[in-house]
Amino acid sequence: MEKDLVLREELIKLDARKFVFTNGSNDHVKNVIKHVGIDGLFDGIFDIKDCNLIPKPSLEPYKKLVKKFGIIPEETIFIEDIAKNLEPAKKLGMKTVWSVSYTHLTLPTNREV
Repeated sequence: MEKDLVLREELIKLDARKFVFTNGSNDHVKNVIKHVGIDGLFDGIFDIKDCNLIPKPSLEPYKKLVKKFGIIPEETIFIEDIAKNLEPAKKLGMKTVWSVSYTHLTLPTNREV
C-alpha cells in the first residue's frame, strides 16, 4: 500500500471534523490510515465494536455514530464506497457521496474496442 499524498492534502483542506466509520476494527483502520499516509487527520474512529457488532447498512450504528460524536446529520457529508451503506445516512438527513474506485477495473485499449 502506497502513501497517497494527494488524498492527504485534500483531507487537510477540508475544514470540518472527519471520522472513519467502518465495519472493520479500530486496529485495522489505524494500520490502513498509517500506511496510506492520512493518519493524524481524523477526529475519531467508529468501528464494529462501537456498533455492538451490528454492521452497516443497519440504521442503528449510524444513530450511535451521531450520538457518540455529537454529529448534526443535516450538516454532515457521508462519503462511502458501498452504495447501500449510503441509504441510512440519507435517512438521517446527511448529504451522501458515493466514492467509486476504478483501480480494480481493466479498461479496454483501443485495439480491444
